[in-house]
Amino acid sequence: MAVTKKGLGWELLQSWHILLTLVPMGLTGWLAFLYQSLRARKIKWFLAAAVYLAFVAGFFYLSEQPYPGQAEGADRPDHLTWPILGLVAAAWIIPIVHALISRKEYLLILEARGEASAQKGDLLRAEIQSKYKVSDNKIDDTLVQFKEDDLSVKVCRLICNTFPFSPDFDYYFSVEGAVKRLDASADAATIAKAKEFAKGDDMVRAVKVASAVDIADGGLGVFTGLKNAYDHIKKKEGIRTFEADPQQAADAGIKAMTIAYLIGDLFPGSIPEKVQRFFETRAGQELAVYFAGAEIALPFTDNLLEGAGNWIGQLLDKQGDTAEKKFAEFAGQGSISEVRQILQTFGDTMDRTLVQVKGYLDPFMDRIQGSLPGIMNAADSVTGGAATALDMLPIWKLLGSRVAAEACALRAIRGW
Repeated sequence: MAVTKKGLGWELLQSWHILLTLVPMGLTGWLAFLYQSLRARKIKWFLAAAVYLAFVAGFFYLSEQPYPGQAEGADRPDHLTWPILGLVAAAWIIPIVHALISRKEYLLILEARGEASAQKGDLLRAEIQSKYKVSDNKIDDTLVQFKEDDLSVKVCRLICNTFPFSPDFDYYFSVEGAVKRLDASADAATIAKAKEFAKGDDMVRAVKVASAVDIADGGLGVFTGLKNAYDHIKKKEGIRTFEADPQQAADAGIKAMTIAYLIGDLFPGSIPEKVQRFFETRAGQELAVYFAGAEIALPFTDNLLEGAGNWIGQLLDKQGDTAEKKFAEFAGQGSISEVRQILQTFGDTMDRTLVQVKGYLDPFMDRIQGSLPGIMNAADSVTGGAATALDMLPIWKLLGSRVAAEACALRAIRGW
């Protein structure tokens, strides 16, 4: 039975070195583990090779030692023969058993290293295609700009992985990666279909709108950050509500409308179906969790703690007109009508997400404070400061592109 996804033939080919352990008296068993350690880069198998080589060396050393009566042709005494036989058994039998036991781990390591190497090759190819402008879709061009160790990726992973109801933030850099995330067994035809969807004008628009949000954030973020810092310096009691910080509230309103725009542009069906399909993608769930945590829970903690629901409705009641005006500047006036309709359905679902976030607010704050110490200077200014710093990163460009990628993937997988 195959251990890896590569199949039995590949596994047998990769296991040829185990034959070295069958050579009489264990003369080459140590070589099998030296080879295995070099292929898998595991020090424990290198040490095993050294031990088995020591057994072989000990066997030859004891075999060459003189003993009484040797010159007269007498046999080696039993008390000198048994140690030699013990070393032969140790150098021969133990490596055979050890090789068979370690084979599964060795094959899985080779498989994983091969996949990692292939992924690096794919990433390099995507980077070169983007650099020389020969990539065939905007989504790949955008995703490849984010490396796994980028701060934007780390922040998204930090926030999403804090909440147990959020999917793990898996890194990928292409539409193909999005397809494999939603369906690891997807075939080449499905991947090709998703890539074809990625060339559509709706996908290009979605990425542009998500990227524009980060540009809009720049001015808002600087203002609200200085305001929160000023409040802290003056030792004012921090009030974190929509009314107390209209700039940040307008910012959150723009982002709520951006999510609604992405839902309307990327997913087919009626408005309830569009919203449902958005949440069927892991990237959609991540964007919702990020919005709930970074855009509502951090800057508007008091609203979240004191309210019993309808937070999105309250936000739009307070700053909806301002947010609409700013959103229309980069998304276009024609999209506002559908955005309003989607927000009604999306708002109800987001309120349920906010209820979940509210239940984990303390560990969320603790993790943010522990992981971003340079942003938060004191407990009573944690919320506004952290949210402001996040505004300075191209996080919405990243998250929006991932939603677009998984929308393509879902369409291809479901046959829409």
